[in-house]
Amino acid sequence: MNKIVMIIFKKHNFDDLNEQDFLLAMKLAQEWFKKIKNFDNQIETKIFIWNYNFRSGASILHPHFQVLAYRSPLSKVNELKEKLENYQENFHSNYFEDYFSLMRKINLAREEDKLKIWPSLTPEKEKGLILYGNLFQGAKFLWETLQKLIQTGTQSFNIFYLLDSDLNYGIFIDRGEVNKLNSDFGALEIFGIKIISSDPSETGKILF
Repeated sequence: MNKIVMIIFKKHNFDDLNEQDFLLAMKLAQEWFKKIKNFDNQIETKIFIWNYNFRSGASILHPHFQVLAYRSPLSKVNELKEKLENYQENFHSNYFEDYFSLMRKINLAREEDKLKIWPSLTPEKEKGLILYGNLFQGAKFLWETLQKLIQTGTQSFNIFYLLDSDLNYGIFIDRGEVNKLNSDFGALEIFGIKIISSDPSETGKILF
């Protein structure tokens, strides 16, 4: 059985969140992931999501994290793992470690507290980051990185982070300006779970 839980901040305004709020919520998310694995040993895929600010699919506006646990991995996650395995077999090296090393050589990557962060060369939208390593140990580094982006114009973003036994990887997506409709999509949509708001029976009644 799949598990989906929301961790909701007490503060309603995104601008009021501070570092302590963020770190406490991250600690709670980490504890939930540990407990859900003990509760259900068939869990294969754990996912952390933060859809920040207005226009993020069906997500509520109030600041919150989504923590998800699946017995079956998502199809696109499987595809990603297969590509990483092929890279490992062909080059005898870890793709993300190589990617990070390349970006660090040109001063576009940084690592703190076992979390590596660097700009994506193929962003999904306005700006993109790759996150690789220990998301919770590097929570303070992540918060500082997000603040720099917010202070320089980022209004809305999604974070999708996969926690797996052999892969701890995530992406940051700058969704753009909140007053534009093209900023309206959730993090899970990137990995193949579409958010559908229509009822097909109602559509059928209209047409037929």
